[in-house]
Amino acid sequence: MNRKLTSRVVALARLRQVVPLERQRNELTSTICNLRTQVQIRDGQIERLELLVRERCATIDQLKYANQKLHLENDCLTALLIAPTPGDATMLAPK
Repeated sequence: MNRKLTSRVVALARLRQVVPLERQRNELTSTICNLRTQVQIRDGQIERLELLVRERCATIDQLKYANQKLHLENDCLTALLIAPTPGDATMLAPK
């Protein structure tokens, strides 16, 4: 009888040690799941931000190209306004 009581006491003592460990394992498992979800959300946010950066860079490049074309057109029109035409010289000559 003494042996049965001792083995029960030992079994209960071990069980008391196991239960807190199981709780802690469950809590850690839950924490890991939450952290994985947060990482997946952050990864999605990063992907969207990278896409926005690429789109904005493409828009900036398009605007730079359009700006260069406008500068060239402006330079050509300015040169046309400044350059005298052959008819202007005859009109300015004394009669």
